Amino acid sequence: MDKIDPKTGETYAYGIVQAMLSQARKDPQVLKELLNRVEGKVVEQIDIQGTQVTLTYELTRREDGSNG
Repeated sequence: MDKIDPKTGETYAYGIVQAMLSQARKDPQVLKELLNRVEGKVVEQIDIQGTQVTLTYELTRREDGSNG
């Protein structure tokens, strides 16, 4: 993703981000997914049979750059 696209002079990662931002302006689901990836998902609380349960999703990045 860090390679330079010879047509644009930008990295491929930059091009993907630009495409997602452009699409997010048209589609709220793309914006939601983009924000979830960048900012992390919002903590959601649900009540199951009178018991409060908190669901938390956390995306962490390993030292090798992959998600885990």
